[in-house]
Amino acid sequence: MNSKMSEEEKIDPGHQRVLKILRTVGPILLVLGALCMLVAFIDVVRVMMELSDWPRFFWLFFVGGPLTFFGVVLTSTGYAGRIARFHAAQYTPVAKDTFNYMAEGTQDGIKTVARSITQGIREGAAEGSDDLPLERCPACGYVETGDARFCSGCGKPLRS
Repeated sequence: MNSKMSEEEKIDPGHQRVLKILRTVGPILLVLGALCMLVAFIDVVRVMMELSDWPRFFWLFFVGGPLTFFGVVLTSTGYAGRIARFHAAQYTPVAKDTFNYMAEGTQDGIKTVARSITQGIREGAAEGSDDLPLERCPACGYVETGDARFCSGCGKPLRS
């Protein structure tokens, strides 16, 4: 394999070729569809203005609609990566600022919750010590109930 191949090409070797096709065929279909719709629309308006017979190019609506649709789909697919990068560049600074603002405003509340959780764990451990003594693993320091034979943290025996 070529050492200068991009990560994108390593994953999907034909990726750039497909992008070129989508970015070429999509706009062509889009323009053709729009032209068909425009001709059909002008023909309908002409018939309405002249009060003449049925429009001759009305059928171009039925050709132009699908062509326009597929043109939009192929073009947007061909440029999806660029669109996603543009959106990320627009939204990331806002998300970062929002996160920092919220973090600054909630620090005291988070500290209070953390203290409550720590206190609850200590009280629970103290209550549990009446029933089963706690034992610290000599290998990893994991706190285990006194009736355990092996450490839940590292799996080594608690007593030799």
